[in-house]
Amino acid sequence: LFIGIDFGTSYSTVCWWNPHSNVPEVIRNEHGDEKTPSAVFIGSGGEILVGKPALDQLADTAHMPSKDQVEIFSRTFVGVKRLLKDDLPLALPDGRIVTPVEVAAEILKNLKLSAESGCLHDSVEGVVVAHPVLFTAREKERLQEAPALAGFKKVILIEEPVAAVMGYVASGANAGCKILVYDLGGGTLDLAFVENNDGLHIPAEPTGASIGGEDFDRLI
Repeated sequence: LFIGIDFGTSYSTVCWWNPHSNVPEVIRNEHGDEKTPSAVFIGSGGEILVGKPALDQLADTAHMPSKDQVEIFSRTFVGVKRLLKDDLPLALPDGRIVTPVEVAAEILKNLKLSAESGCLHDSVEGVVVAHPVLFTAREKERLQEAPALAGFKKVILIEEPVAAVMGYVASGANAGCKILVYDLGGGTLDLAFVENNDGLHIPAEPTGASIGGEDFDRLI
């Protein structure tokens, strides 16, 4: 079985190819949501929370003493996708060290579990992971490592705007012959031009920019 994962800066989504409807469909997580926040909390006892439960740790800090607030913030990681660029070690308050690849793997592991315990009811060994156009060869290597740590045996990478248009066309939408795709995410803005004649064809290399929703939030 293969699943597809859109590993985003702010949110991540998992889908599968429904053989009955013959279109890709989103798989909801254990909370019933289509999108899982790309956030990870690593507790002092080794417990790991992913998604909404991880963000809830931050929400509960408002009335805590400053020392406890620092502890929670030091154990909660968001925007993990951007951390893959430099892959610098991340220090926990107790002195333990984790890497961005290991943190990303926890998000992918959570999405894998959502798929297996949700509609598939079977072990998933393969995954297609979408990535920004601007990802360097080294970032792609790290994105290959994370799914392997999450338990996937086969990993295929695909550029995000290309994956978007492939899913759009596969859903049966009347996309026309020439399609321009803007993928504005939390960390990047990706662009692809696709011709849909006798199959999908990309006449020009997809491009991207290191700007996204998080940058807009910071500027505002």
